Order: sequence, then C-alpha cells, then structure tokens
Amino acid sequence: MSNLLIRGATDPEGRNVDIAIRDGRIVDAEDAEAAEVIDAGGYMVSPALVEPHYHLTSCFVEPDELVEKPFETQIDKLGRRKQAFTIEDTVERVSRALRIMAARGVVHVRSYADVDGYARMVCYDALKEARGRFAGIVDIDIVVFPQHGLISDPLALGLAREALQDGARWIGTNPQLERDPDRITREIDLVYDLAEEFGTRADFHCDETDRPESLWIEVVLRKGLERGFKGRLAVAHCMSLGKQTAEKRHEIYAMMRELDVAVAVSPHAGLLYGDAGAFMPGRGMAPVKELIENGVRVAIAQEAFGSMFAPHLMLPDPVWSAQLMAYAAKLFTDEGLAEAWRMITENGALLSRREGHGMTPGSRADLLLVRAANPAEALTTLVPERIVIRDGRVAARSTYHEELISLQRQEPS
Repeated sequence: MSNLLIRGATDPEGRNVDIAIRDGRIVDAEDAEAAEVIDAGGYMVSPALVEPHYHLTSCFVEPDELVEKPFETQIDKLGRRKQAFTIEDTVERVSRALRIMAARGVVHVRSYADVDGYARMVCYDALKEARGRFAGIVDIDIVVFPQHGLISDPLALGLAREALQDGARWIGTNPQLERDPDRITREIDLVYDLAEEFGTRADFHCDETDRPESLWIEVVLRKGLERGFKGRLAVAHCMSLGKQTAEKRHEIYAMMRELDVAVAVSPHAGLLYGDAGAFMPGRGMAPVKELIENGVRVAIAQEAFGSMFAPHLMLPDPVWSAQLMAYAAKLFTDEGLAEAWRMITENGALLSRREGHGMTPGSRADLLLVRAANPAEALTTLVPERIVIRDGRVAARSTYHEELISLQRQEPS
C-alpha cells in the first residue's frame, strides 16, 4: 500500500502519468493502491522547484536605491549595512522569503552565506538556524561566500575555514571584486585550495559584466580541469561570453561540458541593473540559447527578493523567473519554454547537486502539480493553482477564484 497516489496527471512531455509514493520516495505505480489519492486531471506534474543561486540573507534589507549605482558601490554599501545584521533579524528576513518560496513549490535553496569582516559569521549562523526551522519543508544548502574577497578582507580566510570545518558543502567567491588581475587569479586558486582541503565543491560568480575584456570564466574552467573538479563546480553570470568570438565561445562551452558544469544565469540582473545614466542600460546576460544548443545546462539565478539593490520586482517565484528568462533569452517556442521549465526544476537540481530529484522510481517524492497542460501554458499563465508535494505529503496548496460580475443596463420602464 502506497501512502499517496497521484492519478491522471500529465508530465512536462505531455504523457499521462500516475505516480505512487511510499515512505517519501516514488515507487512503481502499476496497479498501485494508496491511502490517499489525488485526482490530478488537468494538472501537469513535474519535479518540485529548486532555487540554485540565492542570497537569502540579503532579502528584506532596508532599500537604498542602488539600482543605478556602479556594482562596486553596491557591494561596498551592502558591506556597511551588514555590520548591523543580527542573527535574530537575519533569520526572520530569511524565513519571510522561504515561506513565500515554499508555498510556490520550492523545496531546495542553495544560498550564499557572506563571511567577511562586516558580517563575521552572522549570515552563516542565521542560515544554519533557518535550515533547522524549515527542515522537511525547504532544504537550505549553504555556500560559504567571502563577499569582499579572501585576500583583501583580512578576516575572510579564517572565517571561511571555520564554516567549512563546520560542514558547509560549498566554497565560493566573486573573484573580480579583488580588481587587480594578479589578486583575482590568487583568489581563484585560494577557492580551489579550500575546496580540495575540505573536500567540498567550488562556486564562482564570473564576469558580472558584459565588457569583452572580462573573461575570468576561462581561467576558472581551465583551473577546474587541471585540478579534476568535474561534477564539483558551479559558475554564475558569465555575462561577457556573448561578446567573445565564436571560436572562443565554443572553446569555453567544450570545457563546461567536460567539467559537467551548469551555469546560473540571471535574467533579472541582465534586464534591471545597468550603467547609471545610460540611455539603454544593460549589464548583459550570457548567451543562453547558444549555451543550450551546445549542451550546457542553464539554471536561473534570481539572486534575492526585497534587497537594498532592488526592493521591488524580484518576486521569489521560479515560475515567474522562468517566464522572464523566456523573454530575455527569446525562448518562445514550445521547446524553448519546456527548456525554461527545466531550468527551474531539473537544471536547478543539477547545479545544486541535489541527488534524487526527479520522477523515476526511487526519486525523492518532491513534486509540483500545476493546473496547466504543459510548460508553455504554465509559463504563460504563471499557474496560480498549485499543489506542492514534499517528502510524499501535500505541503502546500494554492487555489484561484475568479468572478466576473456583469452589470446589465436596465431598460427604462
């Protein structure tokens, strides 16, 4: 006897499926009987949503109208604001964001914990506490993130070691914040050194600009190959890729495939942030369609919600993020929209290295049902009706009611 049977749904490929769940795992549904049955006619079922690149501790920070300021100014102001963070207020802000995500079908968030001379260990400790609070609802995978540089910040290296000794699975950085090319290279090496020492994975924000001369992703990938980091590396942004020659781009795609690396791309940053005062501001976005065509997995990086950089617009709903990606990357065909859906489910899980995320027997029973026939309809309507299955149980349900009231003109008597 299964615990739960989902009957009559369609999968993202348009096939009719029944899914049986027992003890938090998907099992063979043939001739299955269950204690609870969900009649899923009219719903599409897919693996649940994953946020693979998020700065949870930056959520709901008092705004500072920084959208049009230079990137370095934004980061410097964030550092100073972090000095006032406490564990209590940070946990509360993180929890506000997680409650919204959980109701929309997010079951896993890979989030950055700033460890630096401003925040010390507050962000890391707050994420650990939030992880405990949301256990069994949303998994929080912590990336140790020396936001202001392992070299320039005299406290960062020691704090990063402390967090890695505590069991964090990822070490990451934005190496270009070091600015000097020699120091950027040293920063990249230091992250790989720490990942090797502690047996963790490495993560890099790369080329958060579309200036053609910025191509640190190439350095990151070559060093990843030299050090044997296949399956242990994640990269994000890569905004300058589209400004390279075709030969250079395909050389980089080949390294990405060899390393089995997925790329987190932010359509939000590409569309929202830009050079102050520019007529057509743009920070750029990686060439998503070409990445896909060359066998590189793309996931979506939403970044944060209610941050001091952008207090509005970034709704913490991956379905909306995928619609935005479809616009920004011109993924307007049925297959393009299906790929955008994969970015928030399968590809997000792949980048995060979340094992067992899927719909085959043996997979985690973490699923999302949306009232739509296929990914194209789901991303067009943003599916307000959803059922979230977490560990084989219904964890959230969204309903939608629409009433059109027609006022008929009364004929005079």
